[in-house]
Amino acid sequence: MRGVDKMTPPYDAGMAVTDSALVAAIETSLFMYPPSPGLTTDLSVPGMRGRVTDLSHPLANLVGDARLGDAEADDTIASIKDRFMRRRRPLGG
Repeated sequence: MRGVDKMTPPYDAGMAVTDSALVAAIETSLFMYPPSPGLTTDLSVPGMRGRVTDLSHPLANLVGDARLGDAEADDTIASIKDRFMRRRRPLGG
């Protein structure tokens, strides 16, 4: 293309993305696929998103995208960790 700088990005470089927006986009994208019957189940913990599998892999058993208040965060996270430890499954998140 004549007159166009090949180094010019195809996006609006003047529109900055904040770190928190970038982290939120990454976290939510990890959970965009619904549970797959027979393979994964939903974590089913209010305020948390995650999936549980019989596979022993931290990306298969993933928890995150928390929407917890300060009052319930520690107890909720501890109960989820305990749940995975009892099943002897690694937990990613």
